[in-house]
Parts: sequence; structure tokens; C-alpha cells
Amino acid sequence: MIAKLTETWNAEAAAFMTRDLSGVDYVYVWADGIHVNIRLGEDRLAPQHTRNHPMARGTIAGLVRAHKQLPEPLRSMARRMGVAA
Repeated sequence: MIAKLTETWNAEAAAFMTRDLSGVDYVYVWADGIHVNIRLGEDRLAPQHTRNHPMARGTIAGLVRAHKQLPEPLRSMARRMGVAA
């Protein structure tokens, strides 16, 4: 049963990803926001991986630059990663 559902869903996903969009117009909406509690504890589980991961460092550095007053969980993570907060 599960195999049949998975096969069906994979086929539907493939059809969705390859559908023709030439005759369709989409309106894009940009929502800007920050949710600071997302995976803030990850650096405690594997601190050396998080501290040295270029994407993690870049994300935290960008958040530090963008916000004058950081929430304490984010400020604490930035300090642990060695990013000036």
C-alpha cells in the first residue's frame, strides 16, 4: 500500500515539476520576517560544525548586521559562534 502511494506521489510530483508554465502569470509576494527560535540549540549539539559552517556563520552575521537589538537567544548564539554581536 505504501509503495503504491509513494509511486503515485512521485509521479504526481514529477508531473507538477515539469508542467508548462508558458501561459501562466504569477504574482510574487515577498514577506520579510525572522523567527529566532529556529534551531538555536543546534550549535550546542555540534558546536564545531555550526561555528565553522559558512552558511551558518553568514546567516548569523547577516542577522547581527540587520538588527540593532538582537533577541538574547540569537545574541548568545552569535557569541558562541564568534560572530560579533
